Amino acid sequence: MDVVKTNIAKLKGIVEIESNMGIGTIITLKVPLTLAIIQGLLLKVVDEIFAVPLSAVLEIVRITPEEIYSIQGREVIRVRDSILPLARMADIIGKTETAKRPVVSYVVIVGWAEKRIGLLVDSLQGQKEVVIKTLGDYLGDVPGIAGSTILGDGSVILVIDVGRFVELIARHYGRVA
Repeated sequence: MDVVKTNIAKLKGIVEIESNMGIGTIITLKVPLTLAIIQGLLLKVVDEIFAVPLSAVLEIVRITPEEIYSIQGREVIRVRDSILPLARMADIIGKTETAKRPVVSYVVIVGWAEKRIGLLVDSLQGQKEVVIKTLGDYLGDVPGIAGSTILGDGSVILVIDVGRFVELIARHYGRVA
């Protein structure tokens, strides 16, 4: 295991070992993306566009403001027979004051392991195959961001790391579904 840990550390990755006597051991390897090609869903939030790996998107639903509820001060939506925590992307990126509240919004339901959360976005910009490139040493590690990509028109957009993003939201807002 020491050799594995050393080599994963060289890649700036993490090895987590969780062992319970009589139950078993869980070994988790987290390796950062250096350069990868993924199918991404492009989301528009205020005047910014982000990409979310399509593999993490579970579902997309259209909602109106009346379909957003509040439970213990936390916004949620009802999707079929379950309650799902809601995160407003405009709030997360710090553009709440410039955000116009559209009559109809989209909630992109993303999942990581057993956790699910709804991301409230202004519009969907389509699906695109994108090349993820790390942010580099200058910007370093930005929590919740896997890297960036350049669109055909030359604009640079950020690619969301859904796993870390869900962890950050859970830490900030509390439990996620």
